[in-house]
Amino acid sequence: MGGQVVALVFGLMSSVVLTRVLGPEQRGIFAVVLLLPLTVQALVASGLTATIVYSVASGKWSPQEIVGRVVGIWFYVSLAMIVAGIVAIGFSDVLFKDAPKSLLIYSLALMPIGFLHECLIAVLMGKRDFKARMKVTFWAAPIGFMLVVIFVWWLGWGVFGAVTGTLAGFFVGIFLGVRAVYRVMGTGHIRWVPELRVSVLREDMDFGGKSYLSNVSHYLSYRADQFLVNGMIGSSAVGIYAVAVGLVEKLWLVVENFATVLFPAASDASEDASALASFTGRMASVVLLLFIIGGAMFGLIADWLVVFLYSSEFGRAGLVIVLLLPGIISHGHAKIIGNYLAGSGYPGVNAIGGIGTLAINIACNLYLIPRWGIAGAAAATSISYLVGAIYLYASFVRITGLPLAIGLIPRRSDMGSAIRKGWAIGKGLCVGATDRGRAG
Repeated sequence: MGGQVVALVFGLMSSVVLTRVLGPEQRGIFAVVLLLPLTVQALVASGLTATIVYSVASGKWSPQEIVGRVVGIWFYVSLAMIVAGIVAIGFSDVLFKDAPKSLLIYSLALMPIGFLHECLIAVLMGKRDFKARMKVTFWAAPIGFMLVVIFVWWLGWGVFGAVTGTLAGFFVGIFLGVRAVYRVMGTGHIRWVPELRVSVLREDMDFGGKSYLSNVSHYLSYRADQFLVNGMIGSSAVGIYAVAVGLVEKLWLVVENFATVLFPAASDASEDASALASFTGRMASVVLLLFIIGGAMFGLIADWLVVFLYSSEFGRAGLVIVLLLPGIISHGHAKIIGNYLAGSGYPGVNAIGGIGTLAINIACNLYLIPRWGIAGAAAATSISYLVGAIYLYASFVRITGLPLAIGLIPRRSDMGSAIRKGWAIGKGLCVGATDRGRAG
C-alpha cells in the first residue's frame, strides 16, 4: 500500500507540473499522442501480462523457463506493436487530430519499453511477491516526477519533453524491475536466452487470447471518450477532460491494492474457492462503501481542487469530475469482481461485460457530446460503467451462488475483517513467494 500512496502523491505532482506548464491545448495534444501507443498496445498485447501472471503463479512455467518465455513474448509482441503503430499513423488525421506526426512516431518507442516494464511486473505478480512490486513502484514514482520537472519545466521541451519524461520513466522502471526479478528468483534461475519458437509461444498466448476481448473492450471503454472528444471538439477540450479523468481515477488506488492480490490467488488451485469468493464479495462491499463516502467528499471539493491544482484554465474539469464519479465508483467495485472472475476461469463474463460497456459508451458519447460537450462525455462514461458493473456483479452472484447483498451491503464486522484479511493475504503471499524464491 505504501508504494501506491507514494505513486499517487508523486503522480499527482507530476500531473500538476505537466498541466500548469503545458496549458489546455498542449496538455490535450500530449493526451492524444499517448492514445497511439496505449491503444496499439491494448489491441496487440492485451491479455499477455495475465498469461505471464497465470503461468508463473500456477507453476505452468518452470523457474528456468520464466525469463526465456517472457523475453520471447516481448520480442514478437514488440515487433507487432511497431508495425501496427506505423499503420495507425497513416490514419492520424482522423484518429489523432492535431497531434504532430513527428511526436506520434516518437511515441512508438513507448510501446516496447512500456510492455517490457509490464512483463517484469507480471513476473513479480506471478511469484506473488507484492512487496517487491511495491518497491519498484515506490522508487519509480519520485524519479518519474523529477524527470517531468527536468524535461517539461526546466528544459521547456513541451509535449516532446513530456513524452521523453514518460519514456525515461519506463527505463527506470525496467532497471528496478530487473533487479527485483533477480532478487525474487535467484540468479540460478535466470536464463536470458529468449524462447523464440512460435509453436511453444502460441500455447502461452492462447491463454491471453481468452481474456483478449475483455481487456480490449475495457481499455476502449476507458479511452473512447477521449478519441471522440478530440474528434468532435478539439485538443483543448481533451486537455481539460484528461485532467479530470486523471484526477478522479486516483480513487482507484484502494481497489488496485486489493484486486492485485485476487487474480494470482484465484489462479492458484490450492486456494479455497468458496472462501475466496465469499471474501471477494465482502471486500467488494467494503470498498463500495468507502468509494461512496470518498466520492461524495471528492465531489464537494472538485471545483475548488481543480482550480487550486491546475489553475482556472481547467475550471470546467470540476463538473466533469462530478459527472464521472458514479461511473468511477461502480467501476471500482467491478474491478474487484472482474479480477476474481478472471482468475477463477471466467474471462468470457468479463468480455461480454466489456463489449456491452463499450457499445453503450460509444452510443451515449455520440449522442451527448454534441449536446453537452465534455460534460456529455463524462455522463456517457458513467452510464456505461454503471450498466457494465451491474452485469458483472449479477454474473458473480449467479456463478458463486452467494447472496445478492454480500457484495453491496457490508456488515459491521466486514469493515475491519475484510481489510485485515486482505492485508494478511497480501503479506503472507509476499513472504511465501520470497521464501520460495530463495529456496529455489
